[in-house]
Amino acid sequence: MSHVPTRDENPVVRDLAQFDKNSGSFVERLLFNHRLAVVTLCLLITALLGFQATKLNLGASFEKMIPARHPYIANYLAHKADLAGLGNVVRIAVENKQGTIYDAEYLETLRKINDDAFLLPGVDRPFMKSLWTPAVRWIGVTEDGLDGGPVIGDSYDGSPEAMRNLRANVERSGEIGSLVAADARSSIVLLPLMERDDATGKRIDYHQLGSQLERLRAKYEHGNVRIHITGFAKIVGDLISGLKQVLLFFALAVAICTAVLFWYTRCWRSTLLVVFCSVVAVVWLLGVLRR
Repeated sequence: MSHVPTRDENPVVRDLAQFDKNSGSFVERLLFNHRLAVVTLCLLITALLGFQATKLNLGASFEKMIPARHPYIANYLAHKADLAGLGNVVRIAVENKQGTIYDAEYLETLRKINDDAFLLPGVDRPFMKSLWTPAVRWIGVTEDGLDGGPVIGDSYDGSPEAMRNLRANVERSGEIGSLVAADARSSIVLLPLMERDDATGKRIDYHQLGSQLERLRAKYEHGNVRIHITGFAKIVGDLISGLKQVLLFFALAVAICTAVLFWYTRCWRSTLLVVFCSVVAVVWLLGVLRR
């Protein structure tokens, strides 16, 4: 059986003058013989790293998330100017739960979503596509030659005749399976994103963009309309929003650990020292992950 030291063998030293400063290992002597210096150093490091933590920002970037050295990606980056709208894209799928897209109320909701999405920051507007954008066109062969025009023309008024023309235009546009679902129950608003916002010159704030997309969903998802949003920017925005819950969990864990340590040690100095060390370690880890 192992011997458990008793209090008589290791008496509690209540007076610092009676403490043997030569006892213990080298690390113990280094820490406990210079407690004021150790605590001061921890405070300084915590203050320094805490100040640096206020400057931390998430540098989420589409180009940083793809294998840039892969031959296919390298070829894409070399010709990115000629392939606008084919990289970082958000797709807003607008579904009619009780019918098809050939419904006046659905198309009016789609138009409002298209107009609001057009104003989102970082959108490469010339390459944005939906049934309501002029860039989505149909082409047909007539007795006079080739004819064409926007899928939803200026003469659209929501009437049954306009719906028949719209159905014919969609079938001739070649967008079925791309912008329009094969069962004609949903269509997509395609939002190509730029690496930087033209208005500010800064990188896209994916957290802000994700919040705006969620507000767009909340505004128009009612009745028979259901909205699905996919894309790199939406995923990153959701991840950034989830960080708030992680930080809340960390704060709760620190509070619980502080309470348990104080209950066990009955010493605020020892408890705060351990908490400071924990905070320093976490802040340092965040800095490492940021790099």
